[in-house]
Amino acid sequence: MEATHQPSLLEVQRGIQSAEIRRGLSRAHVYNLEGDLVAARLAVFHTIALAGISIRFAKLSPTAISFLGESGAFASLRSALAPLNVEVTVQDDCAMVEVAAVNIRDEEGLLAQVLARAFASGIQILHIGDSHDRVFFVVHEADAERLKAALDAAKEVRHAD
Repeated sequence: MEATHQPSLLEVQRGIQSAEIRRGLSRAHVYNLEGDLVAARLAVFHTIALAGISIRFAKLSPTAISFLGESGAFASLRSALAPLNVEVTVQDDCAMVEVAAVNIRDEEGLLAQVLARAFASGIQILHIGDSHDRVFFVVHEADAERLKAALDAAKEVRHAD
């Protein structure tokens, strides 16, 4: 009888371990930042802080800022930012699909494979973030289950030994 290796508590299978959905999020996009970009960004974040609006997953682009919050958290965002003469859009029907994959940044090609699977699903991805063992996709809530299913089907994605 051939012995099979059982992973210990310290060993974790490489590749995708799970995909979970977090619902009830809003995504804000602040654009038409005028003048000195650094000063404009600072003014936006300072104003948000003074208004007591909680944000997460901030992303910067050359002309805009986007971030997430709990659904309904941005009710006062437009009025708070109005004095800055910036444009604000808010999408309230968002969800985050969180993919757990140990060493996703260190396993050669793994992050790219996960991203490729997500984009191949054809779902509009609104926001992406990652950490050492996770990648986060923000999508319309109606698309979250479909993206999760596409990523669950990719659990066989492994780094070649």
